[in-house]
Amino acid sequence: MLRGQLDYYWRSHVLAGVALAYAAALVFFVTAMLGYADRALALSVRHSTPDSDVLVYSDTAPAVEVAKQIAALPEVETLFVDSHRAVEALSDTDHLPLRLRTLAPPTLRTQTLVAGRFPVASTEIAITQQLAMALHVSTGGEVTVVGPDIAERYSVTGVYARSPIVDQLDSGVEALVTDADPSYVAYLIDSQDQGGIEVRAAATATTDDLRASILKIPGTVVVNASERLEEAYERQEGALQSMTSAGTWLLTTAFLASTAVVFMTMVGAGRRRAREFLKLKALGVSGPRQSWLALRESFVVVAVAYVVGVSVGYASALGTAVLARSMDGARFLPHTVGVPLDAFVLSFVAVVAATAIGGPLGILLTIAQDKAAWQRRLLVAVPALALLTGALLYATIGMPGVLADELSIDALVRTLLALSALTILAFTVGMSIVRWAVRRLHVGSDIPLLPRSRTGVVRSVALFVVLVSTSMLGVLHTVYAALDATDMSLNDLFDLAVVASPDAPSLAPEDFAAIEAWGSAQSTLTLHSVVSTLPESDSFQPGLIYAVDPTQAEQYFGEQLDLEGKLLVPFDTESIPPTAEVSFLDSIGGEHTARLKVEAANIPVAMTGLRTLGTPPPSAVWMRLTDWSLEHISEDYRRLDSYLGTGEGRPKLSLAVSIPERGAINPSRVGALIQTSLIVILAYVALGRVPRYLSEYGYETRNLRALGLPRTSIRRRRIAHVTLSVLVMSAVGMGLGVGAVYLAFSSHGVVGISHVGVPFARLALNLVSIMLACVGLALLRYHADVSKHTNPHQLAVIGHGSHFFSFTETPKPAKVKGVLTGE
Repeated sequence: MLRGQLDYYWRSHVLAGVALAYAAALVFFVTAMLGYADRALALSVRHSTPDSDVLVYSDTAPAVEVAKQIAALPEVETLFVDSHRAVEALSDTDHLPLRLRTLAPPTLRTQTLVAGRFPVASTEIAITQQLAMALHVSTGGEVTVVGPDIAERYSVTGVYARSPIVDQLDSGVEALVTDADPSYVAYLIDSQDQGGIEVRAAATATTDDLRASILKIPGTVVVNASERLEEAYERQEGALQSMTSAGTWLLTTAFLASTAVVFMTMVGAGRRRAREFLKLKALGVSGPRQSWLALRESFVVVAVAYVVGVSVGYASALGTAVLARSMDGARFLPHTVGVPLDAFVLSFVAVVAATAIGGPLGILLTIAQDKAAWQRRLLVAVPALALLTGALLYATIGMPGVLADELSIDALVRTLLALSALTILAFTVGMSIVRWAVRRLHVGSDIPLLPRSRTGVVRSVALFVVLVSTSMLGVLHTVYAALDATDMSLNDLFDLAVVASPDAPSLAPEDFAAIEAWGSAQSTLTLHSVVSTLPESDSFQPGLIYAVDPTQAEQYFGEQLDLEGKLLVPFDTESIPPTAEVSFLDSIGGEHTARLKVEAANIPVAMTGLRTLGTPPPSAVWMRLTDWSLEHISEDYRRLDSYLGTGEGRPKLSLAVSIPERGAINPSRVGALIQTSLIVILAYVALGRVPRYLSEYGYETRNLRALGLPRTSIRRRRIAHVTLSVLVMSAVGMGLGVGAVYLAFSSHGVVGISHVGVPFARLALNLVSIMLACVGLALLRYHADVSKHTNPHQLAVIGHGSHFFSFTETPKPAKVKGVLTGE
């Protein structure tokens, strides 16, 4: 009999089953991977920390000199100066900043070779995988390393891997050379991996003896291995938290999405099931027996969804672990995810809870006989849904860790209420636009703001899910785009700059002659320093001010700039006054003052016209390089460096900081974007399929057929209606997400973000990809029409327990008065 029930009703369980299986799979996968990450953290700390007995810091002298004193102690067996130096690495085509470290002896080495070998000569270097990909070099290639007091060309002998968690801390931009930096000083910097002097005790000495002997050297600070491991654990745990910050958020959104789909399915199929309940009761099947039959049916659906979801989640977790280990980080990662019992339990709880909450809520709406009763219930639910959405948006904004911790309860409540009100406003606007678009394009019937039918309820819930999901997409893209951007990217200013030395008051004529002889600059901009006399307490702080030639500035920036008698500042400058007073020293040391009109402009730094102030000394030259020079940056850099000559007063070269093409991937960011996109697609499917369960859908189909429309035209009309509704609501939702970010940032302290813009390209690309997936699903013509005619004979078979498959051919359903069919 159960088999007969499932054969008769299975189509009405497909969508809910898919949603529950998705929730089970995601909950299992996230829970299993969080446990895997905890085990990976322990391995990473152990294998990425040198096996030394003590770590020594000293800021009284260079580390190399301190190390010589330590090496003379009888308690020392092995000593290694882990010097760190911030430099710029150049290949023939690319460049980016990195940390140059000293290669440790084999007993203290924490790197794993991927290709080649570690360097053995002073002209050789080994680089990380991330650096190799960013610079497009491999073993056998060459890189140039430049810094304040270094300009060396190295041969790449090897590429190595580090712990993925450690790579998250600095994007993996690191390289190893054989010789320690003689000027490196081992400063003690809390909670940061900045090198030091690694020391191992001799076999005849204890760690305490070694520590006591080293502390006799003036200015030394000794950290024991256990303390060092604790610091490493805290540092890497912070990096891991940034990679897994979306864990709880993913679990919550998956559960809420599956609950919403179960609710919509129950609203769609519940009315028909209620009618069939009465008919079966008329055939002699008691109410308790029917409840037991329905409970068994639901149990099978939940069990199948759970088994399928857990299987998919387990397979995904195993595959992810294998993939992670295959990327040359096997030493730092566990072999497998094991058997995560907590994931099995939590997945089961999520599936059962989604069914237990979504099902009764749908039944509660279904059993309401008059329209006014369930409309009142919907109105009561609106504030709760708005508050829930406001909390979700707030949690999404704070998930990347950009919101400050210090926030009063009053401010938090105001923010949540404002986000809730913004959600209600956005949904009202979105539904109004959908109504107008549907009527204007003639792709559906009128859509009231307050649902007047169960079809309207399903439509409203599905579109509300679309609104919330896309608003979270808008939040994620806006916040992460702001984190990706820097306050002032040097790439926005120049490709290469020549800056006056601190030992010289300004650039000399021979410096300009050297740039002219070099000849690789496509355009140049000479900057003259201006000293502002604004008080530090003034809220208007434009930063460094430069005087430039207006004609040269227009050619360099490609925009017309009105600089005469004005001080132009960037658009994001705060508290811009109408005028400001600036002063400068001319070439002979005379001081001049001028009051300038202040305006905002599309420029990276504050500027004024050179003729306004006279002749302040030139302090820097910005250059945009030719395409050939950019492709051969290493060669051209060394050529210009040689033209500038030698001596204490020679100017400094500065390269624009470039970003690695492939930095460390943040799983939280990727998972959150995929999750929200999938929820939108799931809501699209629900909006297109669940109304087919309802009688109103059948009425509309018969009316359209009576007007002469063929079934294919009706189907295209409904696909267009659903697609247009989701497209409009998605666009409104993304706008809601962007507005929520600005609202939260304006009422909340923000950490790590200097400027927030609207990432139109990212939002548009994500929206297009979602809509393509939705339309692709619609065009697959996935038919799961569950609106069958009720056949009394089949109901009797189910009710009396006969085997439903005893028929060799299922009888054609007979039309029964009062039971309406769909399409």
